[in-house]
Amino acid sequence: MIIKANGEPKFIPLYEALASEVRWKIMSLIADQEMNVKDIADRLELSPSIVTMHIRKLEQAGPVGSHRVRLGGGTHKLCFLKQKFVEIELPTVGCTAKIREQSISVGHYTAFEVHPTCGLGTRAREIGVWDDPRYFLDPERVHAAVLWLGWGYVEYKMPNYLLVDQTAEAIEISMEIASEAPGLAFGY
Repeated sequence: MIIKANGEPKFIPLYEALASEVRWKIMSLIADQEMNVKDIADRLELSPSIVTMHIRKLEQAGPVGSHRVRLGGGTHKLCFLKQKFVEIELPTVGCTAKIREQSISVGHYTAFEVHPTCGLGTRAREIGVWDDPRYFLDPERVHAAVLWLGWGYVEYKMPNYLLVDQTAEAIEISMEIASEAPGLAFGY
């Protein structure tokens, strides 16, 4: 997962949490394995109360999580690195980007030509039967979370909300794509 931050005031706790050498050391320790507060304190040669304060700041900011478990007759707070990436968008001089984000689901295609092996499915089940392109017109397709085809295409259309005097400076398209995998399991 990734934290996407910018100059909004809600991200100030994140920047404050990251501005500490001790907190960076804590994140390094828990990056690969969960650790309890006492073990972190021992490794960093700090008191458990100081480590608890640092963990609390990291949890409130987002990069660190914790959960309680029963171990050896006691309850331990195990800490883990919840977010491995932070992306910070810095301010630009003289202009603020006007961003329009739009998402469409896999099944909202407007045209297609598919050939077996092909099919589609929701998160819970298959739509129709495999290898029958007719099911690409099934009304349930708008709920599809996955589709596959041996060869061909699916086409998506999105509205252009720019006014006549506006020009797009960039378009970013993001999607997940993979090769066909026999024995595909639904519920991903």
